[in-house]
Amino acid sequence: MRRSNRLSSQRYFVGRKAECRRHGVLTAWSVIAMVVCLACVTLAVNSAYVAGLRAEGNRCAQTAALSAARVLLSDDILKPDLQLFEVDARYLRARQAAKSVHRIYRSQTNLPDFHDRSVAIGTLVSTPDGAMLLQHSMVPNFVQVVLSNVADANGVGADRSGTLLLAGASTVSQAKLFSRARVSIQNRLIGFRPTSDCPIPMLGLAIPDAPNSSIAGQWSSDIEANTGGDRFEYSGLENTVSYGVDRLPEIVISIDEGSQSGGPGKGRWISYFQSDFQDDLNVADWTSGISGSEEDSESLLTFPASATSCFLRNSDLDSMAVQFRSVIGQPFIFPLYELPVDVSGTTVVAQADSRFGAASELTLTRVIAARIVNVALAGTGELQVTLQPCVISTATAVTTSDSAVPANRYVWRIGASG
Repeated sequence: MRRSNRLSSQRYFVGRKAECRRHGVLTAWSVIAMVVCLACVTLAVNSAYVAGLRAEGNRCAQTAALSAARVLLSDDILKPDLQLFEVDARYLRARQAAKSVHRIYRSQTNLPDFHDRSVAIGTLVSTPDGAMLLQHSMVPNFVQVVLSNVADANGVGADRSGTLLLAGASTVSQAKLFSRARVSIQNRLIGFRPTSDCPIPMLGLAIPDAPNSSIAGQWSSDIEANTGGDRFEYSGLENTVSYGVDRLPEIVISIDEGSQSGGPGKGRWISYFQSDFQDDLNVADWTSGISGSEEDSESLLTFPASATSCFLRNSDLDSMAVQFRSVIGQPFIFPLYELPVDVSGTTVVAQADSRFGAASELTLTRVIAARIVNVALAGTGELQVTLQPCVISTATAVTTSDSAVPANRYVWRIGASG
């Protein structure tokens, strides 16, 4: 009996030892599995985190570069006596605009710091050896924003952005972040390509022009020769127009009831009769611009162009005055129509006065940009519109880098650059 109990006790202790050994093996495998799982989770989380940082950095750099480019395109570049300190101030405002965008993004995401070297502004010029050089200029055509947490040769730029999860458990504790956005500012205008949801911000009010004439009431003589009056001042911060001097000349254009005759100071409401575009502007909305359709997506509205002058009634002038007043201060594109002059360039050749519905054809030479700063009904059947030159950027503009194409100082396109 005692021997039987002894054998039973031995078998019990042997079984307990084997069970303990099995428990130890299972615990070791569990720890290894947990470490592997934790490593996989950490890798997945870090990969997603870094991918999100880089995507956000790219968006921040692109937005900052576009914001800086828009600030650079101010009406100041049209002032005839622009001073160097004003150019420097515009550069500074552009850098501050980019920095403000970065500050907004960084308040939500751990992006690299913003340094003086983060923004490069200037004009790209090609050197004889084929390299590209960035020069300081009155009107720059290039903006670059770089966000990086990697130090440069001088040790500037390193920061703690991109720190990984459980960084102490690995030899790699920080991800390298680098985002770069380049924006080009082009004004060698080929034409316009409108779409149904992105119309050309162009009004159908054609302005008289004779480049070789000094007669008042024409764009070249009043605006580009700087002989027009300067009674109104536009404030970009408040988007308001008030009486004041801002060193930008103005031109007063009259629109008459029934008359389709041209002349100095005489505006003509026109419609384009090119087959690729709508035959008539929507006279129910005088500020709707020019829209295209999906079929017209490959067509270009180019200048010089032909157009017909529309007949206007007194009620049309009243409606036009109401809508023009609602967009005072906003930039628009306007076409210039050609006024023939005599050989001396001092007298405008009279044009036929077509009244009461007879269409009158005219030639549109080029486009400019201006703000409506004042609208007044001068009397029965006459509307006077005061325009001030401005700078406008539009996605409908089609530009080229070909230096053979003349630059348009009023109409620009801001776009991503390679």
